Amino acid sequence: MWVREDKVIEQLESVLKSLKINDSEILQKTMEYLTIVNSGKKHEFNREVAALKEEHTKIQTKLDTMIDLLADGILTKDEFLRKKAQVKERQYELTKLLASYDKVDDKFSKKLASFINIATNAHETFKSSTIDEKRELLNLLFSNLFLNGSKLEYTWAFPFSELAKLTNCTTWRTGWDSNPRYA
Repeated sequence: MWVREDKVIEQLESVLKSLKINDSEILQKTMEYLTIVNSGKKHEFNREVAALKEEHTKIQTKLDTMIDLLADGILTKDEFLRKKAQVKERQYELTKLLASYDKVDDKFSKKLASFINIATNAHETFKSSTIDEKRELLNLLFSNLFLNGSKLEYTWAFPFSELAKLTNCTTWRTGWDSNPRYA
């Protein structure tokens, strides 16, 4: 069955418009939560990176000391080379770990920025995107997207499934909290 592209795009845009958080209070709470998540990530990330850098610096100090011991004749050349190889191997591992932390941090930042952008204006983002960006956005938003005849059917991907519930539900916020948290 052939379906006009503009009809599919129209349906898709309607779905994307429904994702937007229109309630300013809910949007504010969502953004506050994302800020808290990012803050916690920053704290843990900085702690881990600092520990790796500290270990890297200690290894460099150890290598400098070993060179002094070689120069003073305390270590033989063979002992120095063997110990240097062991220590350098760990230093290389640390360098790779630090690079991977940078990649993970970059991915997290991009995903968080994308989530915020989508939570505030998925439809506008879609309309102003290139074909490749639209494809990437749709892959991010939907775990299942297909045409059933001429009707667009979809399943939101997580966490957008939760965001979609959030945009349509105003009564859940006034209910009793079954999991109270005490300060």
